Amino acid sequence: MWLTACTSPQVPQEQITVSILADGKFYQVQVPAGSNAQDAYDTAGIQLGELDRSMPPTFTALTEGSQISLVRVREEYYIEQVVIPFEHQELRNEALPIGERLLSQAGVNGLEEKTYRRVYEDGVEVQNTVIKTETIQEAIPEIVMVGSQASFASL
Repeated sequence: MWLTACTSPQVPQEQITVSILADGKFYQVQVPAGSNAQDAYDTAGIQLGELDRSMPPTFTALTEGSQISLVRVREEYYIEQVVIPFEHQELRNEALPIGERLLSQAGVNGLEEKTYRRVYEDGVEVQNTVIKTETIQEAIPEIVMVGSQASFASL
């Protein structure tokens, strides 16, 4: 006695050709019909980074002759310290003779830290944004007393 089984006929899946532009190189790959952009990248051996951008998006179904491109995106953060110049203030003082000047408080510069986020697409800077500003030390104003005492005239 012979046992036989029925199997569905195997139909070869149609392949489509897709063009990829990534990392300054041009690739042509064959993928099964109905594949998406991510499948094409995988077939070409192209790894996508977390921030990388695919056009069209990776979930897009592809058709014969589809063209997809990959933009490599990276970001970096850096901190810059900025001096905050102190202000100059003058206060009139009637206890000082006219024209006399007296330093009451020396000025001190302050310090501010700015954190920037730089974004690069395919190695070209496309954005540079301040994302945080923090005052490390407040500026202290310089205060100068200016004499305003008038001499008394005799009557």
